[in-house]
Amino acid sequence: MMFPKAIRWESEEYRSFVRSNPCLNCGKSSQFHHEPFKNGGMGTKCSDSQGLNLCHECHIEGRHRQGFSWYEVNNIDPKMEIIKLLTEYMHIKGV
Repeated sequence: MMFPKAIRWESEEYRSFVRSNPCLNCGKSSQFHHEPFKNGGMGTKCSDSQGLNLCHECHIEGRHRQGFSWYEVNNIDPKMEIIKLLTEYMHIKGV
């Protein structure tokens, strides 16, 4: 059985908003990190709605090298942080 590819939400405006927040872990300037909780399949990038603000070091050396356990070690709930970002963004946009 074939399933259609998931529709991916992309927004440069939202990615810019996320990057405007300091790193969740260390407070440095951040970059946008796609957190793949559920991808649409192999080779499919997750939606921008699954983005987090992490600095380069925390993004690469932390999250990518240590996996999801990095969040637990640093007392970060990534799903809750994503909800907070989306809620703040929608509030700013008046949605």
